[in-house]
Amino acid sequence: CHCDAASNGGVQSAPDFGCVLATVENGMNFAISIGVIIFVLVAAYAGLLWMFSPMNPHNREMGRGVLMNAVIGLLIALCAWLMVDFIMKTLYNDATFGPWNSILGDGNQCLVVHEPRPGPAQPTGDVTATGGGGGGGSGANCPAANPSTVVAFPADATNGSTEKATAQTVHNFMSMRAAAQADGISLKVTDGYRSDAEQVALWNQYGQNPDRVAKPCSLGGGGSNHNSGTAVDITIGNCHNGTTNCHSAEYNWLKAHGAQYGFRNSLPADPVHWSPSGS
Repeated sequence: CHCDAASNGGVQSAPDFGCVLATVENGMNFAISIGVIIFVLVAAYAGLLWMFSPMNPHNREMGRGVLMNAVIGLLIALCAWLMVDFIMKTLYNDATFGPWNSILGDGNQCLVVHEPRPGPAQPTGDVTATGGGGGGGSGANCPAANPSTVVAFPADATNGSTEKATAQTVHNFMSMRAAAQADGISLKVTDGYRSDAEQVALWNQYGQNPDRVAKPCSLGGGGSNHNSGTAVDITIGNCHNGTTNCHSAEYNWLKAHGAQYGFRNSLPADPVHWSPSGS
């Protein structure tokens, strides 16, 4: 098991807690293997003392003592390994354990990709907004994600401009895009993460109309899930923002398969907008 960060479409995912535990166990396995080799060598040495010194009681006694110490040492090492193995399995897999099993179940995975879970049931997309008044908003997408926490999509996954999102969102989109390509469907991102300043600019561009764009966090609104880096606008054929009856091949594919990768759409008038919550 290796703890190298997994790469998908040029996006790297950090190793999880299970990978750290697996690395510890791999180190222990190596140490136990060395211990077994040492035990065999010591046992062979004790056997030689016993076999080739039949008339020397001292050497026979010495051989017996060496062999006994080797057996006791091996048993102590195996018991210590089993105890730590049990503790690691308890920490990672809720006490799903066995003395010679891998802590990660199938023994080959160091990384676990979790599908994003929908946030609280409240308006978070581009066609709705929450709250009013001045000051910072308190919606699920407020404050907007720090730019240092988002990563860029590969260039061939966008329409030419640099688009970003959380590492998990990029990873999930690239997995979904590969599956869509296998079905003859091309998906590209046209909009991803937005800073609060970008949200304010859009808010003003659309006449501060909450039916067109989410009110920014800094203006007391709930923000958009573009601000949290979990939403993307995706090319869906001839359909666009404002289309209410989209039946393109891309849209139909996303409706059928998008949820498997954490992308949903529940906004009839905004078919290009896909996020974990769908809004």
